[in-house]
Amino acid sequence: MTDTMVSPQLHTSDPSAQRQGLAQFISERTLRLLTKNGALTNDATARGFNQPIFYAWQRDDRLVLVFNPLLLKDPDTVLSPRFRHHLSTVLGGRAVVPTNTRGVFLQIGYWPAPPIDLQARPLNLSAQPDPFCVPIGITVRGPLWLSILKMDSVLVGGSRRMGKTRLLHGWIQSLLHGGQTLLYLWDGKPNCAEFRGYSGRPQTTVIGERDLMAGLTQVTSLMRDRSTLLAAAGVADFHSYNAKSAVKLQPIVLVIDEVTAISLLPDADQILRTIEDLISRGGAFGIYPVLATQRPSATAVRGISKTNLSTRISLPVPSHTDSQIILERVGADKLPKVPGRLAIVWDARLIEAQAFTVDLPQAMEPLPASVAAEPIAGPAVQPAVSDEVRDLAVRCSMDNGGKFTEAWLVSIGQGQKEARRLQAAWADQGWIFQNPRLKRAWCLSPSLRQQLDLAPFAGEPDEPDGRDELDEVGEPPLQA
Repeated sequence: MTDTMVSPQLHTSDPSAQRQGLAQFISERTLRLLTKNGALTNDATARGFNQPIFYAWQRDDRLVLVFNPLLLKDPDTVLSPRFRHHLSTVLGGRAVVPTNTRGVFLQIGYWPAPPIDLQARPLNLSAQPDPFCVPIGITVRGPLWLSILKMDSVLVGGSRRMGKTRLLHGWIQSLLHGGQTLLYLWDGKPNCAEFRGYSGRPQTTVIGERDLMAGLTQVTSLMRDRSTLLAAAGVADFHSYNAKSAVKLQPIVLVIDEVTAISLLPDADQILRTIEDLISRGGAFGIYPVLATQRPSATAVRGISKTNLSTRISLPVPSHTDSQIILERVGADKLPKVPGRLAIVWDARLIEAQAFTVDLPQAMEPLPASVAAEPIAGPAVQPAVSDEVRDLAVRCSMDNGGKFTEAWLVSIGQGQKEARRLQAAWADQGWIFQNPRLKRAWCLSPSLRQQLDLAPFAGEPDEPDGRDELDEVGEPPLQA
């Protein structure tokens, strides 16, 4: 039966005749696909063979196809997600549900599923599942939040004015709300016009327009320090260290908006190499790059997109080529041209969502000319310390002149192994540094002394030289 023979019954007002016509249409398309895929045995395709390949059982809301398993080369082929997807496609989006209980069945809806009507909603930070989750948007199954720790490295792409940067604002505000993540932000605009509203927020560093390499150097330095810490603790990655250590390392999220603007910087090649290194190795040390671009066809993005980016998100793009670059598959080119509509590849599935609406941060004062003047050991604002850390730092200042040595820690009752662990953990948090004026002994850092209102060392400057601190803190303490 051809489509033209079926179509008159599809528009009749008689429900029974309408279901009959739809059943014939669905059965014919299913048989075509089975034959095309070579899913039937030779007996099934032989002329004159009079056994039915499947029976069509009409229900009120769906058609049930009951297969003869002896005429299928492999029943699992009909039950596979691939065949189900192809059949749904040739049937115009009708739902297809396979069943393998007491036989091989396919339940197929008479009518295609109605188009998805996703409405944008304001971002509600109180709905954040955990401190490391960021909002993706509203899907047909409800709000979708994903952990930045599981997404690892992320590429976000899309056409201009489709809501890419608003999506990043939602992520930044969620991580700030969680309060357990170090943030490094660069937007490539003059005076950091997009992200400067986050300047001065706890545990947040906004990188100046021309200072991306300086900011990446900070992050790379932290990765090197963490690598040594993990080796000293005898663990392979960031998660194993936190599971074993009493003092937890905080994840570092590096957000780079408008990657193509990097090509305008004088040190663009070095910057791109550093970003690729952070993508390939950073996850093991708790560093998660998030890259965004408006022009996915640019040479810089093509190079970075070939690296090991774990998660890909695309807002609407004009062509399937752009979708292939961002998602490594088509789909984003078919998204409705609605700001905030996006597609994400997650668990091998392409999920469509509508991003939340986000209020932008209030404008702040212009940023300093360079981030290079900021201490390189940590974020712009020191996080609050616990009472345990405060008490130990005060005792160290009073009893040992601020020298956080292994010998002093052992003398107050810490075991040698615990003393070294404390030194390593405090060095990672920037609470101690190897003082070149005291034969590189580990001492309380000026920033911690200032935070706790402790007396400085005799002759010690207000702040250590940034380069000396970077060079000396790079190795964990092995001896006093």
